[in-house]
Amino acid sequence: MFLFRPRFERQGKKITKYIGKETDCVIPEGMTGIGDFAFNECYFIRSITIPNSVEIIGKYAFCKCRSLTSVVIFEGVKVIGESAFCKCSSLQSIIIPKSVTIIEDNAFEDCKSLTSVVISDGVTKVGDFVFFNCSSLKSVTIPQSVTIIGPYAIPHTPGLTIHAPAGSVAERYAKDNKIPFQAEEPAGMGELK
Repeated sequence: MFLFRPRFERQGKKITKYIGKETDCVIPEGMTGIGDFAFNECYFIRSITIPNSVEIIGKYAFCKCRSLTSVVIFEGVKVIGESAFCKCSSLQSIIIPKSVTIIEDNAFEDCKSLTSVVISDGVTKVGDFVFFNCSSLKSVTIPQSVTIIGPYAIPHTPGLTIHAPAGSVAERYAKDNKIPFQAEEPAGMGELK
């Protein structure tokens, strides 16, 4: 007789804890949330794929997943929680889909291998310290839709350039923090937090 042991502990349609051992993890379609600390300290995970059914990535959900190099987030996620991917020291790039509206404080803090970030049009808030201590960061693309960038959200690292529309909050943030800026397209202004 074959017994199947689920890889996740669940509460309704929310994953509360990962109990599998796979290094490449795909969240099942139909799940709507990834709970706080659900994958915290899963050092062996190398890749994670989050389907469009997931709307919320909770606080510290993937924190300290030190082997994580690839994160694919499909459109559907609306909030990336506080410290959700902090200390994922092997993560090299991230694309935030346009369904996301808020990237909470410290979401990618201490991702020391992170070099490239693309934030898609739709995100309105980049919280405090979001990319703090991401010492390898070279390129951050920020759309016009971002109207709030929190303090210390983007570090001033050697070789970093912020790419954003001219006249945007991102341009003002870059200039206020003496970070090189590359204009992408003309646009209006928002407000800094």
